[in-house]
Amino acid sequence: MGCRKEKGGCTQRDDHRRFRRGKSTFAENFTYQLLEQDYTVVVVEFGKSFSQLCKLYPKESLHVDYDGKTPLGINPFDLQGRRPDNTDLETISGIVQRYWKHMFTGKEPERETALNLFIEDYYEQPGKEHNFVGFYNHVKQNYPDILKRKNIPEKYFELSSFLLNCGEFLPGKRYENVTKDTKEDFLAKKFIVFELTRIKQDRFLSNLVMTMIFSVIQSKILSDRSKRGILIFDEYAETAQMKDTATNTGIHSSVAFCYQKIRKENGAVYTIVQTPDQLPDDENTQNIIGNTDMLYVLPTKEVIYSSIIEKFKITDQAHIDLMKSMRNNFSGRQPYSECFLRMGEKYATVTRLELSPEKFLAFQTEGNIWAELEKKTQRMGMEDAIREYLEEHPERKVKKLPSNR
Repeated sequence: MGCRKEKGGCTQRDDHRRFRRGKSTFAENFTYQLLEQDYTVVVVEFGKSFSQLCKLYPKESLHVDYDGKTPLGINPFDLQGRRPDNTDLETISGIVQRYWKHMFTGKEPERETALNLFIEDYYEQPGKEHNFVGFYNHVKQNYPDILKRKNIPEKYFELSSFLLNCGEFLPGKRYENVTKDTKEDFLAKKFIVFELTRIKQDRFLSNLVMTMIFSVIQSKILSDRSKRGILIFDEYAETAQMKDTATNTGIHSSVAFCYQKIRKENGAVYTIVQTPDQLPDDENTQNIIGNTDMLYVLPTKEVIYSSIIEKFKITDQAHIDLMKSMRNNFSGRQPYSECFLRMGEKYATVTRLELSPEKFLAFQTEGNIWAELEKKTQRMGMEDAIREYLEEHPERKVKKLPSNR
């Protein structure tokens, strides 16, 4: 089932931080429920919203805060000892083309076929530990033999161009950390968070890393239909605008494809934006909206309500009135936030989220409470840190957390 999650803006100037807390808290609580139901969840974000949640699942989660200076740790060439199928070839070929800074178009099918044959030849050789550096060296050292073995005309695989551009990803070079393998077993994790804030200004690198992440999505969510998988893009407006000049490719089209692809599997895609107007006005956005089965809206401004109504073609006046009836209350005895949920065109409701003191602390993403918990988690687990915090602040204490898993 393909899903889309919308969030709104704040209605009062002094509610900005509360709104951020409401959005982040809603997203984290939603993800928490998915994990408790044994979903596999992959998050791509440009903030720090999900780092705390990872600490609640230290054994099952992996938080990759990529800054370009440390290894990304994704090795799409590692196929666990099996030969590449058509999907693997498409994924690996797409990644190599981005390293190469040359995306083969429909007018160059011979070059794409030649690259696929080089990849196939690499996997046909025995006793190799497969990674990009290994593939690069295999091409460099065996170029004439591969051309002969695979009957490839030399003009369809320019060795000098390949070695020059792809050489930027070798050890000691500019982008070495994109391809460096940390031996991290991504397949063993059910909750993976990719934090890309520190590289978002580098359009080429951001786009490239997103492509690498899609290879994880392929292996974690799409390849095993027995697993229920969820892909979440937080602050998606920034992601949607990404387009690198080297390859003239963007992320938005890939996400639109995921909406269509994952809904045919046992999974869903959620994108979080402040308003639909942040998304490009193009065919990809139309496809995403067309493949949306569930819409979530938090309390927001009238202008954003109008945008949501227009973009999602909501004509049921009862649904519109219900959506606009939402109210948050962060100052009462039991603070709560509300959310409008619309499933398809026939069903809509408003849900209310009230958190226990433990959950409230677990979902903090900024401020003094968050800073204090951060210090505590440097010497103990998150659940123990929350217990200690509540012991030190009895005014917040209502009940204790259950024992560790």
